[in-house]
Amino acid sequence: MEKVWEKGDETIIPFDGNDGMTGSPTPEVRIGLGVDSHAFETHSSERKLVIGGVVFLNHFALVGDSDGDVVLHALFNAIHSALGDRGLGFYFSKKDMVGDLTNSENILKKALQTLNASPYRLGNVSLTLECLTPRIEPQNEEIKHNLSRILGIPSSAIGLTSTSGDHLTRFGDGKGIYCQAQVLLYK
Repeated sequence: MEKVWEKGDETIIPFDGNDGMTGSPTPEVRIGLGVDSHAFETHSSERKLVIGGVVFLNHFALVGDSDGDVVLHALFNAIHSALGDRGLGFYFSKKDMVGDLTNSENILKKALQTLNASPYRLGNVSLTLECLTPRIEPQNEEIKHNLSRILGIPSSAIGLTSTSGDHLTRFGDGKGIYCQAQVLLYK
């Protein structure tokens, strides 16, 4: 089987289409759930707030070793989950987050390489963000358009909802952003 990408001394091999136990073929569809969250920086810096690959001006950035893009990180986790694989923290440590990997689009592209080497294709994506700030709705379509470009699916196959959290969690109190992503894969 051809390798997809490397992590240090490890070679990442795509899912082979068998369940690994019985040799039975896998289902025609798979669903993956991924989550990610980051706190806001507590003081102004040169870093920018990035959500779904879109820069939000006049807001504190998210704390993280990369740009902290919770949408792209949650999508990485959802794709890998649907493939029966591990999440972002397994593949990338703090020391890995240098150069190109500080841009979360490049992190997500690693998941897409793994997906493209599997027998599955991405059908649709559903995303929910919880944050008191910023308001997501004014840039909803821009985020969906950017995700469409990265993922190679129409923006109509991407659902994006958001909630303020009504002060019920730290995200609802404006301390950070939480994202939940679901993906549907099909053969």
